[in-house]
Amino acid sequence: MPHFTLEYSANLDQHVDMGAVVEVVRKAAVETGIFPLGGIRVRAIRCEHYAIADGGAHFGFLDMVLRLGEGRDLATRKKAGEDIFRLLSDHLDPVFAAIKFALSFDMQINDKETSWKRNNIHEALKAEAAHGKPSFQGAPTGPRNARPDDRLRANPESRDSGFGPSDHRGMTKST
Repeated sequence: MPHFTLEYSANLDQHVDMGAVVEVVRKAAVETGIFPLGGIRVRAIRCEHYAIADGGAHFGFLDMVLRLGEGRDLATRKKAGEDIFRLLSDHLDPVFAAIKFALSFDMQINDKETSWKRNNIHEALKAEAAHGKPSFQGAPTGPRNARPDDRLRANPESRDSGFGPSDHRGMTKST
């Protein structure tokens, strides 16, 4: 269960392809050899509203947190963390050169007694390997087709409190 969550300031979008960043982290996690492939998750969350240091809009940040299950000793975790951080930091060198930027990475170990999971990806990877089918190696990082909610993302003020057929296509008020 290595789950990486990257929160980043919205102003980074003009300096880095976040899809590529996610893939750098995913590949780095695989290369450590200590995580089950089917458990690796990497997600990036853009923070529209943030304040850094003195409030200057020219500062940027990326904060990565890795949540993982118990069972790996400190030396193993530390080596994996150092390797992942180095690869990510190297990838972000152009951002450090372009703006004032803060990069952080923390590991958190989940207590197995208070962590619940359901996952059929491990079995799918085993079945694909047994039948010689290549598994999917990464998420698409290029342009995507527009989604219905993109209009709301681009213009949050367009949201309203009531809804009906004329307000939001495909949505009706339940009765």
